[in-house]
Amino acid sequence: GPGNSHLQCAYTELLSLCSDELVSAKTALSLCINQMRNVLSSQQLPENASMETVGRAYHATETFVQGLLFAKSQLRKVAGGSELSSNSERGRDADDSSSDAGSSSVGSQFNDELSEVILQADIWLRRAELLQSLLGSGIAASLNDIADQESSARLRDRLVVDERYSMAVYTCKKCKIDGFPVWNAWGHALIRMERYTQARVKFKQALQLHKGDPAPVILEIINTIEGSPPVDVSAVRSMYEHLARSAPAILDDSLSADSYLNVLYMPSTFPRSERSRRSQESANDNSLHSLDFEDGPRSNLDSIRFLECVNYLQEFARVNVLHLEEHSWWMFEEVVLPNDISKSSLMPIFHLHAEQFLDSFFAFNFLNESIKYACQHLLGFMFRHGHYNDACLLFFPPNAVPPPPQPSSLGIVTSSSSPQRPDPLATDFGTIDDLCDLCIGYGAMSVLEEVLSTRISSAIPQDVGVNQYTTAALARICVYCESHKHFNYLHRFQVIKKDHVAAGLCCIQLFMNSSSQEEAIRHLENSKMHFEDGLSARYKPGDSTKLATMGIRGKSASKNLTEEGLVKFSARVAIQVDVVRSFNDADGPQWKYSLFGNPNDPETFRRRCKIAETLVERNFDLAFQVIYELSLPAVDIYAGVAASLAERKKGGQLTEFFRNIKGTIEDDDWDQVLGAAINVYANKHKERPDRLIDMLTSSHRKVLACVVCGRLKSAFQIASRSGSVADVQYVAHQALHANALPVLDMCKQWLAQYM
Repeated sequence: GPGNSHLQCAYTELLSLCSDELVSAKTALSLCINQMRNVLSSQQLPENASMETVGRAYHATETFVQGLLFAKSQLRKVAGGSELSSNSERGRDADDSSSDAGSSSVGSQFNDELSEVILQADIWLRRAELLQSLLGSGIAASLNDIADQESSARLRDRLVVDERYSMAVYTCKKCKIDGFPVWNAWGHALIRMERYTQARVKFKQALQLHKGDPAPVILEIINTIEGSPPVDVSAVRSMYEHLARSAPAILDDSLSADSYLNVLYMPSTFPRSERSRRSQESANDNSLHSLDFEDGPRSNLDSIRFLECVNYLQEFARVNVLHLEEHSWWMFEEVVLPNDISKSSLMPIFHLHAEQFLDSFFAFNFLNESIKYACQHLLGFMFRHGHYNDACLLFFPPNAVPPPPQPSSLGIVTSSSSPQRPDPLATDFGTIDDLCDLCIGYGAMSVLEEVLSTRISSAIPQDVGVNQYTTAALARICVYCESHKHFNYLHRFQVIKKDHVAAGLCCIQLFMNSSSQEEAIRHLENSKMHFEDGLSARYKPGDSTKLATMGIRGKSASKNLTEEGLVKFSARVAIQVDVVRSFNDADGPQWKYSLFGNPNDPETFRRRCKIAETLVERNFDLAFQVIYELSLPAVDIYAGVAASLAERKKGGQLTEFFRNIKGTIEDDDWDQVLGAAINVYANKHKERPDRLIDMLTSSHRKVLACVVCGRLKSAFQIASRSGSVADVQYVAHQALHANALPVLDMCKQWLAQYM
């Protein structure tokens, strides 16, 4: 109680009368230790001790601290201001020495007894000061709570749960235990209160103390910021004040549901304050971040919290650089040198040539993997929260080239592997393919397209390096889109890099994939326009098309196609447009009516012939153009059409068809086409198409047609008039099998006359 100070003064005066200062110090130390064990034990100070008990213990610690300080002063006199005393004092003040280290350091200069007394005084004074601070702050803590590191860690965690962060830090310092959990929890608490500047300071301390991989720490911080809106302290305080004003007036009445909500002053869509705060910030902030936040997916991060997350991701990379420095020094310490070379002699060289020393497999692999992980997480984080433009600008900074990635173990050649060619477009944030994957996944390819369009339109010809990087990146994006069959995006980027021929060919592929006639015609018209632009570009010196194809591995379509080839493609596209218009959506998918493909491919040949056969009935002029443009077998196609019309008994269309093809083919081919229709009428319909037979130009064909139709007498008459012995013999043979004896006799008489 209050009398402790008087007892303490009398006690110290009594001990000061002792002539032996060492005995006086040891007596004071022993008395303090015994009393502390009695008064400050867990039995006297449980966790749930009352404030009165805590207060009495606090006053007792004041006495113990004074007694231990008296013992320290006596020990200084004994030591005579020697190195032992100064070393011990520095160790206590700096809090970076241990009992074992102290024993070993002083044993070489003083006797073991004096050294042990000094160390015990340091330890118990540190404990007394810690308990004095804890008890003075109203925290029930005992000697058992700081007896060892495990107990101290439990006390530390209890203080963190109670949000007594300052005392938790002080406890870690005095007990020499890990303070990372305290700084980390303190930072998270500040984030939830939107005190971001203070939180950065706490997390900086935490990361400096963290021994392992900082990735989980950083990601946990980001998850806290991302997880939910921060605590709106002002809204809570306002609600509390309203409750304090309203509750006393209605305490005598029972509360209805409406009255209850009125007292709590709770809005119907809590937390409205968070949304109003965001909208206000968005209205005041005209930056790109704000625009992206409004236009992007539903993100619970406003611009301030988004930038906080970006800061921590960048801090992650910086912390890994510090870890690399520590790692590299550890490597230096582990180096085994010859006996005649000391490490101390090499330390100045290490400091002067640190970069050269760090150029090793382990150090740079450690750095590369850490920074790469942080940067790639930053890229995904930006996409996750709708900052697509910012993410694309990581790969395409205005008027600049992104820095290359940190050297990796992948680039080191070993005996069991061959050298791998580094990706010239890779960055710490990933590859162009990584960027395209995220753009596709989040539907942000249009943003990437806009970034590249702006970059090219504002390009300066003198910036050769920037222009070469942009050209190579565009080529890589096109390769990605083509390999993943994103042809709509491929076409857009080909237009950006002004590769007209490739864009035209891509439009043909888009036509093949079209789901409607309108879409197919649009793509074909675009293709024709691109081919015409490609032809025009061939005659413009220094056109950008040449630049667009530089640096692309493999052969370019622009280089393979000659002017004649472009004209041919353009004409074929025009024909294809007419073909598509001749059909409709009900006829099936558009690819079934494509004239494009490898002419040596059987499937392409079959498809073209089928298209031509269908067009003969719908648009003969177009079918004729298709047949001769693609060098299709006209006779076979016409014969197929004739047989099809005969099978369906389309006499009028068949007549029109023969009128159309008359004069376009040779007589033998004409008879072959007619014969196809005659065979169908004779064999399937069992009819005698006399009109079609009369249209045949060859007597031999007429004989065959009459035999097929069963007109053996007519066949004999035609054969005899033509004077063909072979035809008459053929008719006689058929008459014999048909038992047509009159026709057989006529054939025999004619043959006897001419043979």
